[in-house]
Amino acid sequence: MDGLSPNRRQARGHYFASQLVDAGSTQSSAWFDARLGPFGLRIGYRTQDALCELILGAFMQQRSANAEFRLSIVRAHEMPRLPPMEWASPWTNAGRVVPEEITYPYRVFIDRTTGIAYALDQQRGVGTVWIRRNGELDLRSFLTPFRLILSWMSNLRDAEIVHGSGAVINGQGMAFSGASGSGKSTLAIACGILGEQAISDDCLLLYKNTMFAVYSRAKLTQHSLALIGGPSIPTSALAHSRGAKEYFRLQSLGTGYVSSHALHRWCFPIIDKRSAAYVLTKRRAYRMLSVDSLREVFGGGVRNRIRLAHEVAKRPCTRLMISESMPDNLALLRALPSSQPGMPIAASNWNGEPDE
Repeated sequence: MDGLSPNRRQARGHYFASQLVDAGSTQSSAWFDARLGPFGLRIGYRTQDALCELILGAFMQQRSANAEFRLSIVRAHEMPRLPPMEWASPWTNAGRVVPEEITYPYRVFIDRTTGIAYALDQQRGVGTVWIRRNGELDLRSFLTPFRLILSWMSNLRDAEIVHGSGAVINGQGMAFSGASGSGKSTLAIACGILGEQAISDDCLLLYKNTMFAVYSRAKLTQHSLALIGGPSIPTSALAHSRGAKEYFRLQSLGTGYVSSHALHRWCFPIIDKRSAAYVLTKRRAYRMLSVDSLREVFGGGVRNRIRLAHEVAKRPCTRLMISESMPDNLALLRALPSSQPGMPIAASNWNGEPDE
């Protein structure tokens, strides 16, 4: 520890957060009207370069007269020096979010690895992301750094951001959750290309029994595109980023895309040699969902865990084994029984197997 008393630490933490948030708002000379699920989000910036355009273009654009949230993007050349940070060393050195009670009404995280600092005024819904150098922002997953502050914002409206993809199959809203490489993105995009509807890739916002797209883009590898087949879709690649996935705008799917839908079922895909499914217990599903989603927000808090537990308890949960045949996988999804939130699945109605 650095010898600071609790009162001095709180005072310095409050000063750091207020200075960063206020600097972001005052230095933003232009604003982009976007949305965060059902909520209005205004994104402020000062320097419009390639990285800024890449970030802004990833959000859902929508003009809103009364945006619930404001988020400013600040670069080091615009604000060369951050306010003093020694008060946060116990958490910065450990790679952890500063406890909320230290900086309330602000939330703060200082990431030494990427050189990014986050601060959010929870009372006003105003936040700032400070980026030290463009080169330290991993362009292969250029949206990941924003999940933390977007999650904080969503929590202010009792909404939850989860690491998952979404699709609508036969009128059923399905969320696909799993670790990277589990096939959830490929599966959701395949739904949008092969006759159903995709909602989002990799990131969903849950609010009042509905899942919303957070970003307007989806990322795919060439291998995934080859597996999906179907009509070609225009993709772009991130320049100067070795190994980056290609990306495209979900709106380019036309009728194969919808930005929101009621959530009816949780699905947990895993790569296998065959296409099959079985029922998961709520306990198992909650563990899998919370590990994959809360890991990206440093474990979240009690309210995050309670919300996820409630969302799992209200819906059927299914383990999916998906093969390289996307038509077979889609047929499997279409065969899942229709079930409203809160209604149990009757395993005898389909090829159910025991839980893990």
